[in-house]
Amino acid sequence: MSEVKAVIALLCKYLCDTVDATIKPEHFRFAKYQKDTDDTVIELWRLLCQLCFYARKSMPGNIVFSDYDDVTLVKLHFAYLQYPVSEFYALPLDCQGSSRELLLAFAWLVATQNVLTIAINEKISSSILSEEFSNTWNSPKANICEHEKCLSKKSQLNRMVYACGKINYNLKAISELVREKVKLTTKVHAASINVCGLPHLSVSELALTKRLALENSANDQRRMHELHELTSVLDTHMKWESRRHIFFDWMVTVIEEEKGSQKKALLDRESDCELSKFVCLLRHIVRKNLHNLKHDTETLNYLPPRSSCVSRFLRTQLNSSGTETWLCEAKEEFEIEEDITNKKIVKLTHQLKKMLKLIPHCVQV
Repeated sequence: MSEVKAVIALLCKYLCDTVDATIKPEHFRFAKYQKDTDDTVIELWRLLCQLCFYARKSMPGNIVFSDYDDVTLVKLHFAYLQYPVSEFYALPLDCQGSSRELLLAFAWLVATQNVLTIAINEKISSSILSEEFSNTWNSPKANICEHEKCLSKKSQLNRMVYACGKINYNLKAISELVREKVKLTTKVHAASINVCGLPHLSVSELALTKRLALENSANDQRRMHELHELTSVLDTHMKWESRRHIFFDWMVTVIEEEKGSQKKALLDRESDCELSKFVCLLRHIVRKNLHNLKHDTETLNYLPPRSSCVSRFLRTQLNSSGTETWLCEAKEEFEIEEDITNKKIVKLTHQLKKMLKLIPHCVQV
């Protein structure tokens, strides 16, 4: 039990360092035993909202849910990620409800979407540790002016030749700068081998060390403080990766607690109403996206052809007459297709024998 407490405390520290979460270990304990205090539920909703920002980065396409409150925003992200628990979507919008449901949703998000790794990568890539690497920069697209369209073909070709020459010159200059940068970086690494027990120092680290030795300004002290914080974050990350299985083993006991507490056969009236509202919202968003997709001819050309298979929901009816009718129709279609196939086989066999007879002394039929 003490090991579980230490891992949950480590997780809280990890969340605080990466996503600035304010959740505490007692919130996890309250959520396991369904102690729905206002502070616990609000903190869990806030944590899910922060993690959904990083889960969005792993979603395919440009998915943006705007003009919604935090609770609805979290539900929409979980619905897009196909979280298969209807009780979660039935939680009220006033930041209340089952804290255990929120804890289960948090564990599912961490286990399946790898949001903590995405968060730590974002933090490191935006820190001073990445200053040695070049940032990707996308140049704006060149717009063709109206007067250029009116030029003759010869003038347009001359401008294209000039632009190609300029691009080739820039590419050569970029290659030379990259080679020069590699040479200088190699010199820095060679000069700082086995310094402070490290394989080498980066360019930014060596520049910072030099400034600290000569100037020791307040800005450099701030950068040193940031480096100490990043060291602590990376240390917490390594500890969490080696002990995260303990947290998920503890989550198994949370699931058993959920199964043993009560059987949720039916939702109450309020939860049913909330779930219906959310389903209506999803239907509205899907219809809106389909409407936009219908008028987007470029995307429409890449769509696969429409399938003629009937939905399973439409096949099954409350009584057996609908299913029997569908089975009879499917049987008739199968018999027709089978008859057509047999006729084609007979025809192909006849043609094959006819072709083989035209080849004397080679194949005996």
